[in-house]
Amino acid sequence: MIATFLYFQRYSTYTGFPGHPSQSVAWWGWLDQGQYILSVRSLLSLDLAPARYFYPIGYGFIGSIFHGIMPNHPFLIPNFLCYAVVCAAFIGICQRLVSRIEAVLLAFFGLVWQTWVQDSFVVPWTTIPRDAALYTLAWLGFFRMAHPLYPLWSGICLGVIYAVRPGDVIFAAPLLAIALFTAFQAHRLPTFLGKFALGVVPFAAAFHAFNYAVFHSALPVAYMRANSTLTGFNFGSVPLKAFSIFINPQLLWGEPDSLISVFPYLLFVLPGAAVFLKRFRWTGAAFLLAQILGLLYYLAFNDFNPLNVFRTLLIHYLAWLLPFFLLYAYLAFRSAWGQLGTAWTLGLFALSLLIFLTPDVAVQAVGRARGPVGPQCAASGLCTVQFAGPGQAFDVMLLDRLHVGTRAFAEVDLDGEKLLIRKGFYPAT
Repeated sequence: MIATFLYFQRYSTYTGFPGHPSQSVAWWGWLDQGQYILSVRSLLSLDLAPARYFYPIGYGFIGSIFHGIMPNHPFLIPNFLCYAVVCAAFIGICQRLVSRIEAVLLAFFGLVWQTWVQDSFVVPWTTIPRDAALYTLAWLGFFRMAHPLYPLWSGICLGVIYAVRPGDVIFAAPLLAIALFTAFQAHRLPTFLGKFALGVVPFAAAFHAFNYAVFHSALPVAYMRANSTLTGFNFGSVPLKAFSIFINPQLLWGEPDSLISVFPYLLFVLPGAAVFLKRFRWTGAAFLLAQILGLLYYLAFNDFNPLNVFRTLLIHYLAWLLPFFLLYAYLAFRSAWGQLGTAWTLGLFALSLLIFLTPDVAVQAVGRARGPVGPQCAASGLCTVQFAGPGQAFDVMLLDRLHVGTRAFAEVDLDGEKLLIRKGFYPAT
């Protein structure tokens, strides 16, 4: 009841809430959320123009179901239901490790009290149904893997993830691998695969059929192009980005808040994760691997960097991890000493501190860019900077343009080769 009240209270008072006195179009004027509502309205009007569907259709379809009830808040009910599923699943998993009261308190402090986490379920994001599906899949894996309907429900969970964020199915792969191995050992693999297909195939078939109808392609063209080329991934940047996001964003990015400064319990996750692993064994190992994959995936995502983790609310990519990190930190002090022994616990505490406190990065100036450094900006907001020679480094800072619904542009001409940078910004809360 408290979580429900606080959720709707936060929703109705959030700065970007449609109907807030300070907002005109509210978050429907933001870049991502504007695309969500556009897809909802286009679906309902049977407008299949490709330009009206940037994101995978799964989330827009969910919103279209509730648009008739709440036209200006079509995602409120499904987002709240997903939030409730996440809370319930998290409490259920915690209860295998701590008392019910402790589990409820962990859910409160991990999912309600932490504003950044709660906001990740208040503001419409495609990660919300993904998170509900991941938590459900985890709960099923821990407690219902032997149930006859587990393959069907796990297939449905994977289908939901695929329909809203296709690339994120990689997080579910370790849990499904354990389930497949268990079914193989029990000589139930054909039955498992049949029920699993019954759950996942309808989602995948509907998803691809819609894409072929709109884009004449199996996947949403603009979305996939943006993720693979315009934004893309760079796994070589993961160590430096991990340092900047977790430890010191000020050095290279000029940002004041690191993940550790906002969530200091991250310093103590390793001993608790070991307790979690000891309790759930192979299934626990699969879930920890899923979390590691989820973390690496978004650290490699070029658009996820210290400038927008908090400023543009991209913390929502990692919101599903943070309650479990709080659980691990709590277990580190509550249970690790008895279950792991003093030596192992102290060693893992020391390793945690070494990981987070030892790395450092030195920055050395190698020269200055020649030519004019001040951009020439047109009335449209398009700014051009031209350097005198090729190969010059540049840094585009547009933090003064954090306004609802705006898009900031910068065009850089490097010896005749132009690079267009486009970014949507959202208000900091």
